[in-house]
Amino acid sequence: MQYSTRFDANKKVWFGPSSDFKIDKQTNFGDILLENLNDTDAERVIQINGDTGETLTKAEVRKRTIRCAQNLIRLGCKQNDCISIISRNHHNLTPLLYAAICIGSPVSPLDVVTVKDGISLILQRVRPTFIFCDSDVLQTIKETTTDIGLNTKLFTVNGSLNGFDSIDSLMVETGTEDSFVCAKIADACLQTAVISCSSGSTGLPKSICMSHALFLNMFSNRISQFPFISLSFSSLYWLSGIWASISPAFKNTRIFTTKPFSAELFYELVVKHKIQFFFGPPCQMQAFLKSEQCAKADLSSLLACFIIGGFIPSVLVQTLKKFHPKCSMLTGYGMTEIGGGASCTAPNELEEYPNSVGRLVPGAKMKIISEKTGEKCGIGKEGEIYVKIPVPAIGYYKDETATRSAYDSEGYFISGDLGYFDESGRLIVVGRKKEIFKNCGFSIWPAELEDLIIKSPAIKEASVVSVYDDEAVTDLPAALVVKQDNCSITENEVYAIIADQLPSYKHLDGGVYFVDELPMTPSGKVIRYKVQKMAQKFYQQRKCGL
Repeated sequence: MQYSTRFDANKKVWFGPSSDFKIDKQTNFGDILLENLNDTDAERVIQINGDTGETLTKAEVRKRTIRCAQNLIRLGCKQNDCISIISRNHHNLTPLLYAAICIGSPVSPLDVVTVKDGISLILQRVRPTFIFCDSDVLQTIKETTTDIGLNTKLFTVNGSLNGFDSIDSLMVETGTEDSFVCAKIADACLQTAVISCSSGSTGLPKSICMSHALFLNMFSNRISQFPFISLSFSSLYWLSGIWASISPAFKNTRIFTTKPFSAELFYELVVKHKIQFFFGPPCQMQAFLKSEQCAKADLSSLLACFIIGGFIPSVLVQTLKKFHPKCSMLTGYGMTEIGGGASCTAPNELEEYPNSVGRLVPGAKMKIISEKTGEKCGIGKEGEIYVKIPVPAIGYYKDETATRSAYDSEGYFISGDLGYFDESGRLIVVGRKKEIFKNCGFSIWPAELEDLIIKSPAIKEASVVSVYDDEAVTDLPAALVVKQDNCSITENEVYAIIADQLPSYKHLDGGVYFVDELPMTPSGKVIRYKVQKMAQKFYQQRKCGL
């Protein structure tokens, strides 16, 4: 699908096509989900477990959704009670997500990878009434809730444990399924459906509230209603995982897996299930295009790969086109803070314009603000991207100060990204103004790593930045370290400080480099972009064996 972007030279604002979406403020998004699940083709399979082959039809998902909603209410779940999900993908998470939306209970998904990584901060913030988690992390979650004084009911998702109910117990017959109605909501623009995690500009994770109206708008878009057989390795923790779980209620058939991404598993699922649409980050695309199976596997079913969450090297586009010419690589510009995408490329656009993230989607607006002058920029002029979409996220959960500071006086979200528009209305993103970066889609907050490193008595100063690895197609954490006088510490010992305490994606795989001093401003602040240039140079030298 190709959009057009219009530039108003007087206002210096770019506009996407007009949107015909009309908000009915009393509409519960759950009503739309149940309505779609109750129309024609009730026996059509809409979800397949790629690990086991188990399937769910539209009718089965609808039945489980209603039963789950009714059983949650029976257990005392009230409108606005938060439900947290800390689990890998599972069949019953889809009806659980739908059920929570139906009864007006916000869902706060977390990833099992983050369990030992600041999860208490988020649980303490959202205070969930119910938590659904995998059995292998349940004990850790139980200890965490006890530590923060959170009285919550825990359910297992992928199996059963003595003393804990399973998610399956909520799918049992109630006898009153035919009389179920969704909760009434006062304002779809203010009623939270999902609370997603994001890094925030300060480096600490914030929780972003996404409304019923946001999802009503998202799934009114025609691109969300194409009859694709789709594959994504994302869990509900990611907005892409939320989209993948909701889309089967419309036209898609979703293939999911509980296993982590690998090139071998990707090929196996694509070939077995005739996948047509793949959704994932550049590092996953790089892995399967560089694998031995790339030139051999029958990927004739694959029509499009939508790649988000990082820069896409032109070699990826070229390699895909070489081996699978009928498959288009697509990308776009968006973020959790605004509740989704603001631009999208057309099929085959990346072949001619490899740095493009496309043109604006219907209803989106953007302006580019000069870092030097604070004025609006024109065509071809680089500045910070300010973005506005028809139905934005509500804001940061219980943090009005952060919400207000994230937007300008005209209601545009201040992205922290740098870019410009070309003469054809394509948005080109050139880099991040923010300090936060991502390793294979996982956000990394430098201050968190620095705080741990600097605790060593042998270390005077430390600055953590990203270095780009063109083989892995992702940013890796690296540290520049200044030793204390007359103290000794090795690179391996610094690496172990992080490796022993944080998840693998935060390990200093970009390297540890000792320097005499860090570049500083006159006021004593680290000049991060200079640190990053130094780290990138050191990393490239190390890779070349210098």
